[in-house]
Amino acid sequence: PTEWLSVLEATATDLPTEWPTMSPTQTPSQTPSKEPSHEPSQDISQEPSQDTSQEPSPLHSVQPSSSPSGRDTPIPLGSEPPKLMVPGGQGPGTIESFLPNPPPVNPPTGYFRYDARRRSEGGTGFGPGMKWEISNDGSSDFTNFTYVNNQWKKINGNHTAETKYWKEFREYLPQNLGENQCGETNGKQSPIDLVVSEGAECHEFHEIRHRPGDFRLDDPEVETLILPSKLRIQFPRRIGKEPDVPSADIPFGWQKQMDVLHIDIKIPSEHTVNGKRFAAEYQMFLLSTKTDRGIPAISILMDLHPEDEENSSFQKAIDEFQKVFINDLLLCKEKIERLKTQQLQGRTFEKERNTMKSSALIDLVDKLIAEEDDEVDSQKRRLADPKTSKGRWDPFHQGDILRSIWFYGYKGSLTEPPCTQLVHWRVIDEPMLISSTQLMHMKRLLFDHIDADCVPTSVQWEGSVARPIQQSTTTPVWKCSCKNFLSDDDREALGVSTC
Repeated sequence: PTEWLSVLEATATDLPTEWPTMSPTQTPSQTPSKEPSHEPSQDISQEPSQDTSQEPSPLHSVQPSSSPSGRDTPIPLGSEPPKLMVPGGQGPGTIESFLPNPPPVNPPTGYFRYDARRRSEGGTGFGPGMKWEISNDGSSDFTNFTYVNNQWKKINGNHTAETKYWKEFREYLPQNLGENQCGETNGKQSPIDLVVSEGAECHEFHEIRHRPGDFRLDDPEVETLILPSKLRIQFPRRIGKEPDVPSADIPFGWQKQMDVLHIDIKIPSEHTVNGKRFAAEYQMFLLSTKTDRGIPAISILMDLHPEDEENSSFQKAIDEFQKVFINDLLLCKEKIERLKTQQLQGRTFEKERNTMKSSALIDLVDKLIAEEDDEVDSQKRRLADPKTSKGRWDPFHQGDILRSIWFYGYKGSLTEPPCTQLVHWRVIDEPMLISSTQLMHMKRLLFDHIDADCVPTSVQWEGSVARPIQQSTTTPVWKCSCKNFLSDDDREALGVSTC
């Protein structure tokens, strides 16, 4: 406690008079660029959310994350929150402000961030690097590029959160996850700009057949986690035949009905399509028990609804993340008040001064909690919605989440260290649609999250936790369409299998 309060004294000198506000931008353009852009997108600014569906219970109990933030510095209240210029779709950008999130003083060996700058340019030294184009030698139609200042490739792969997570399934995986492959330039890294390769063919012969499982998001077996680089929904491991977890049958050599292990939500999208980056990306990772085949992943890009309508199925997930957000704020407040009580026993002038600063941090936490509570109260109407009030939650909800049966496909990698090249991506060709309020709510939950020790956890940079686009000139990318298969319902109704 004494050490923690000394850090607080050094950083929490002034309490901001107002919490940063975020004004909406215009809806981003739906028109793809003519040429693929490999630059990471600037994030899309939206107005703060007023949405959430349920009153926070005596809050949802969440298991500790397996992905520690590595942060050891409480919120620097005396510093100005960084301001980010975010381009709108058709006009001048707006400014988004999130909590300051400097790197830890003593980062763990698996720590990484998304700041691509060099230290000499103000960077933190933990980023994925900056794109550096290499001139075309005339032997192909492509200009190759690599990433300079790539600090991710220096990370000990055995110490990353992703390695520790996937070790549970190592008997089914084809290679050693501890090998860091973030520096590979062989064209098999992810994410990529999805442009169909010349001559690449779709070999899948039916739609992805999916099942919702038996779980609600608020079931204790389902974990909703706010991790440093993503929002994660983690499903329980299957034990016996019941209850069912969500599952999917991906055609062409995969086993039937592979279980969904977890869903990661990244902001903005990591994959792009013909140069267009989307507001966010919803990545479902499945488990194949076919040894040495790899990890199948179904990705759904997320875009803003042209009429700014709310996605009621996806809102259910946002509501659960909000419970985690508020729960951690309350734990932070309890810690400060406990330390404050300890100081009042045998108080000295210095301790009193620290107590005042603890009170300032409590004021900030109370303000965050009050803002989230207002959003809860304003959205009680959703409890009457049959899609979001009772029964199981379908992560493939047809129409709300999954809006197409066709997809792009390629073989790539994990998009975080150790960047292991064992992921078989299927990226749905139509995005899920969400409202601008839902997008801003997700940003706030991820980028402004404070853990139980009052430390900001996000590793975002300029409103992004998306790895930069990787070289893909040697990666075959195919796209399945109605020329390859129709939906199972259309097959039965029309008596044909393709268009």
